[in-house]
Amino acid sequence: MKLDNKLYDILNKIQRWLPAIGVLYLALCQIWNLPYGQAINNTIVAVAAFLATTLEISTGIYHKDVSMNVVTEYLSDLFPSEDEPSEPDESEPDGE
Repeated sequence: MKLDNKLYDILNKIQRWLPAIGVLYLALCQIWNLPYGQAINNTIVAVAAFLATTLEISTGIYHKDVSMNVVTEYLSDLFPSEDEPSEPDESEPDGE
């Protein structure tokens, strides 16, 4: 899945903060006897893990596309297709 840059940046920031939020809520639950501390913390950790995996896959796809473009451009420079006009060979005389 390819993500645009803005969405990627937003999800990346959320993913970084989620574990800290989970730990904070778990600590506050123990201090203030709030309900469902462990369940909410486990849910936050699961969402953070899912986002991290999704972002890593997106990053891999992006780098694969970029590297494939570089390789394609390099190979097209080495081996121009027959559709592209080739540069004249300078060793041949111009018919003079």
